[in-house]
Amino acid sequence: MAECDRRMQQHFAGMQAKGDPALLPPVPRDKRPRGNVPEGLDLRAELYRATGVDLTAIDGINVLTAQTLLAEVGADMSRFATEAHFVSFLGVSPKNKIGGGKIVGREKRKTKNRAGLAPRLAAGTLLES
Repeated sequence: MAECDRRMQQHFAGMQAKGDPALLPPVPRDKRPRGNVPEGLDLRAELYRATGVDLTAIDGINVLTAQTLLAEVGADMSRFATEAHFVSFLGVSPKNKIGGGKIVGREKRKTKNRAGLAPRLAAGTLLES
């Protein structure tokens, strides 16, 4: 695991900086690291440096969820014309069945997209908090 963490640190060091981690506010008390957060690497600061946005400020999003989104989607969001295009790419928009101009049923979109699964899991954790 230490080898993997070291390689991840090298990868983040090679990314172009879009934000200054010194400007990050301190971690709120309820946002402690949990799970398999790499040791010896401030992943939150590295993600902020790479994207210029603190994704962990969103309720339910921790550093591992933010890292999954960055790994799957990338730091450049300009390829999505609108938020609706991004939501459709993630597969989190409903699949409406329309009959006679009215919605007669809804389903979840079937997708294998890991970037779409991450915010769904984060929303599920908010239900239980």
